[in-house]
Amino acid sequence: MGLDVRTITKYRTLLKLIPKLQEMAASKEYSWTALTDAVTLSDQKQEELVCDIQNEPESVTKAWIIKKCRELKQEEIENDQKKKAQEIEQTNIPKSKATGYIKPKVATKKIKKYSSELTEVLKDEYVIPEKDLEQTINELEDLSKIISEKIEVLMNRFAN
Repeated sequence: MGLDVRTITKYRTLLKLIPKLQEMAASKEYSWTALTDAVTLSDQKQEELVCDIQNEPESVTKAWIIKKCRELKQEEIENDQKKKAQEIEQTNIPKSKATGYIKPKVATKKIKKYSSELTEVLKDEYVIPEKDLEQTINELEDLSKIISEKIEVLMNRFAN
């Protein structure tokens, strides 16, 4: 056919563009090789590119299209980063007790699992180094307080 592989690849790439950009490429009014840069953009950003081209037809060149595609891609990247940062922030927000409520069966399984491990540690199978004594005492006291409070809450529920 007399076409090199790169040309065929670019034509195939054009098929991944939204229809309006395909039409612009087919019209030969705009550089189809430059328009292939838009293939990495979302459909929304491709639509935005179409609008920008239609709003400034006299200044549209191959270099202009390439530059515009890069700007739009950079906007997409920044928006994605902002969304990810917001998602991370939202996952780090402490949940209310109602949101973090664990079903009783799950709570029971967790308590059994970790109490057996903690019991093993506390029954002298493990050695606590001297340098860690103070920290270990503080953690055990905190744990004892939490356990006592939980027992009291559960006893009150059980009594009712």
